[in-house]
Formats: sequence, structure tokens, C-alpha cells
Amino acid sequence: MFSRYFCYVRLNLFLPLLALLPLPLAAQLGGSGTYAFLSQAPSARVLAMGGMINAMRDRDPALIHQNPALFNKEMDRRAVLNYVDHVSNINAGYAGYVQQLKPGRWGGVGFYYSDYGRIPGYDDGGNPTGDFRASENCIAFSYGHELNKRLTVGATAKFAYSIMGPYIGNGPALDLGLHYNMEEKQTQVALVVRNLGFQLVTYGGGKREPLATDIQLGISHRLEHMPLRVHLVAHNLQQPDITYNQFLPNRNILDLGDDNQGARGNTLGDKMLRHLVVGGEFLLSKNWGLMFGYNHLRRREMSTDARKGTSGFSWGMTFRVERFQITYASAALFPGFNMNHFTFSFKPGDFKVKKSSKP
Repeated sequence: MFSRYFCYVRLNLFLPLLALLPLPLAAQLGGSGTYAFLSQAPSARVLAMGGMINAMRDRDPALIHQNPALFNKEMDRRAVLNYVDHVSNINAGYAGYVQQLKPGRWGGVGFYYSDYGRIPGYDDGGNPTGDFRASENCIAFSYGHELNKRLTVGATAKFAYSIMGPYIGNGPALDLGLHYNMEEKQTQVALVVRNLGFQLVTYGGGKREPLATDIQLGISHRLEHMPLRVHLVAHNLQQPDITYNQFLPNRNILDLGDDNQGARGNTLGDKMLRHLVVGGEFLLSKNWGLMFGYNHLRRREMSTDARKGTSGFSWGMTFRVERFQITYASAALFPGFNMNHFTFSFKPGDFKVKKSSKP
């Protein structure tokens, strides 16, 4: 059933959707973009290596939701389950499955969820109105096509659904990806456009909010004489300056509106580094590895001047136990608060009970 369904999901069905997306490619940073959970790391490997991977092929099926062109043979018929222990009792997760439809063509399906729990409600006068629940979910369908030995393209069609107490919002989104593999040089490069889309239903019938569209370039390289592969991602390239200034111009007063007034006091070097995520993985064996990453934007926006700690840094490890590939990652969001991510990857077919042959 899975194969028959995805035979209809071709790139030529996804690409015309671009003409239906009326939003400009301006990133909405600083918390002003809706459905921000679509940009969260879908697996522990991604979180451990800085929160973004778009050029590094691996058998982790969740990678197709970083770049839909990362399909490869090692992912075939693999499933993945993820759980995120976030700050303040926020829980999130991702589940996905990948299958090769025919040589050089793959299909994948994934489901995201973020549960923000029960939140106290108050009216304009500060009087309690009771608790309300908030959650966000997304279903995603991906397709990848290997055009030749080096070049693969792919697309992911997503539909996000959000509940914030009595308010509901939803809308479609689209990811497009390209991956170029220089196997003889152990180097891979990628181009990705993420979260092209719009709000279909707005919260309370209000103004339509833009999605956080993100144009990315990436490169991955495995060192020749060392068991280490490194990657570099340049993100939000559609917006040169992604610094966020929370103060009104000429006054040290917090701006609680939606207007990003531009940054003051940031050097050109700092502005460039905010676009970069770097990470690496020590390949100690086929089934054992250690990962690390650094996200400069996260460090600059989530840490304080008084105490920066390890904000922006992340690490993780992966190992195999029986039929499961288990990965754990931890990322320092801001001093004193870490996010923990657990991933279990496996092949469902490995659990089939073999029929004993009759004597």
C-alpha cells in the first residue's frame, strides 16, 4: 500500500505548488514566525550536531525532514521514533518511515508533535480564567529522486495544525532539496528551501502570519586519515542580517511589538557567524559514534551577558543495541537549561517471526 501510494507523489506534483505560495522569502526571526516547531531538530543526531544537517547522508530516516534529497539505500524500510524532553515540561516528538519505491526513488512519511501542556489563562485585567491546553502537530510526505550517481532532488509536503486554547490555526508548507555527492572526495553539498507556505486558517480569524521560510546551503566532508566527518550549514540566507534587537531606537526600553527595529552594536563578523551551524561526528565504529555541534545564533539569542555558559553547544552519542540504533543528544539552550533528545531507529521487518520449517 505504501509503495502504491507514493508512486503518485512525484516532484512534478510538488514544484507547481510554488506558484501558489504568495509569501515573500523573508525570514521571520526573533519569535515572529508561526509554526516555529517545523524548524526544530527531528532527531537526536541533528540536535547533537548543532540543530541543522542538510548535506550529510546517513541511515537516520529523520534526515529527510532536514533535506528531502538525503534519501539513500541505508534508509530503506527503516523507521524512527523520537522523544524530546524540553524545558518547562514541554514534550515533543517525531515518528517516521522510509521505503525505496523503485531503484533511485524513495518515499517517506513523518509526524511531528509538540505538547506545551496546561497553561494558566488570564484576562486583560490579570484575573485567572482557568487553564488551557496548547499543542502543535504536523504530517509530512516526502519524495526523493536520484537523477544520477551524484545528484538527488527531493520535496516534502507538510500540513501543520496548531491549537492554542480556543484558537486554532493550520496551513500547508513545502520543503525543496538538492544534494550533490562527490564520493571520490568524500564531500557532499546541499541546497535546501524550507517551510515555503502560508496560514490557511488563522488564530481567531485574525491576520495571516508568515511561516519561517529558510534558505540553506550545506557542506559535509569526511577526513581522509581520521575517523571524523564534519559539516557546515549556512541558514537564513534570504535575510542578510538576522540579529534581533528587542529595544526601541535610541532608548533602552523593551519593544513588545512585532517590529524588528534592526540590530545595534553587532559587528559584521558576528552577523555572519549567526548564519552558521557547525558540527561533527567521530565514527569510532560502524555502530558507535560521538557527535558535537555549535549554533552561534542560539548562543547569541539565548544566553545573557552576565552568564553565557555553554549555550549554543550540543553533543551526543549513538550506539547499536540488538536491532535498535539508539542516539542521545543534549543541547544547552541557555544557562541551567538543557534539552534532551532520544532517538530509536530500526527496521520493522527485523521483528517478523520466522516460521519454523516442518520436519
